[in-house]
Parts: sequence; structure tokens; C-alpha cells
Amino acid sequence: MLRTVLDKPGLLQREIAESMAISRPTATRALDALAAKGFIQRVSSKHDGREQTVQPTDAAVEIHAALNEASGVVTTRIKNTIGQDDFTDTVTKVRGVRSALK
Repeated sequence: MLRTVLDKPGLLQREIAESMAISRPTATRALDALAAKGFIQRVSSKHDGREQTVQPTDAAVEIHAALNEASGVVTTRIKNTIGQDDFTDTVTKVRGVRSALK
């Protein structure tokens, strides 16, 4: 979720939930945890004060490269464990299921 916020600062909480295909309450709890750790801040939307955009903090920006690197390491490990073809097939199937559920 933090990578989404870093890649697309200023999304609304509901947009983050939609982009990750998770429920709003789940997104809210995760964002609450990121806020408590000092990685995000919520800012009232300029278009509608009732909505809040999510912005990364300087602390989040500082770990962005390390976060991406860690993700790459995990992806490589999974590919090495199950094989490139199975990895690609699984990702394709998960994306297909996700699209079907929209």
C-alpha cells in the first residue's frame, strides 16, 4: 500500500482501496497503521473537504528505493522457487480474477 501512495501521491482513500482491490475498511486500517508509523499523512481534498487525499511523508520517501528493492528481491525469490512460467501464469490469472470481480 505504501508503494501505491509513493507512486501516486494524492489519491483518495477510496481510490487506494479500489486500485488494490480491497475493501475500504481494510484500506483505512492499513492507512491508519502507516500514519501511526509516520509514513503517510491525510490531507483534506481541495475538491471536497469531506474526503482526504493520502500523501507520503518524508520518512516514506526516504525508504522508497529500499522498499522497491525489497519487493524486487521477493519477486525474484518467488520466480526462482516456482519458475518464471508459473509465476507469469499465476500473475495473469490473479489479474484476470481481479478484473472479473470489478
